[in-house]
Amino acid sequence: MKASRNEDLERLAEALADGTAIDWTLERSHHSDDVERLAGLELLEAVSHVFEAASTPGPTTTPFDWGPLRVVERIAEGSFGEVFRAVDPTLGREVALKLRKHLSAMGGPTSQWLAEARRLARVRHPNVVTIHGADVHDGREGLWTDLLVGETLRERLDRLGARSGDELQEIGDTLCRALAAIHTAGIV
Repeated sequence: MKASRNEDLERLAEALADGTAIDWTLERSHHSDDVERLAGLELLEAVSHVFEAASTPGPTTTPFDWGPLRVVERIAEGSFGEVFRAVDPTLGREVALKLRKHLSAMGGPTSQWLAEARRLARVRHPNVVTIHGADVHDGREGLWTDLLVGETLRERLDRLGARSGDELQEIGDTLCRALAAIHTAGIV
């Protein structure tokens, strides 16, 4: 029996080394007597994904200053604007800087944008990003937040495949609690 358990753990370690997706819920159900080792392997998988994401070259940007922040690279773009990895030299930390594409037609920051940034800055919830500041520089409205490194829910589902009903319910509950905190602050 012990040889079989070791063979299973070796199989999982090989799958991790090859980058093969592992259904941890299924593995835990098959090996309920070896939960600690499985948890260690699952943690090893998560750490490897962090290192993989950090070593994957992203979109490049010529560094520039925006107000008090030093912009290092663009990491995303959407209809609202662009998101950059930036450094706050005063506090010595990386932040995500979200810059709107355009100011309002009046040529200044919209009061609606500023009011929403203020409401969002009041939200304190473990699943809602923290707003550290909002301002206008070089003709662009922006706000900066915690920089989150990892994978999106879509990337995780693509990597791991279909999830169990319990896992999906946990994800849904987490999202609902975060949305409730945002709605309580008056943000739609």
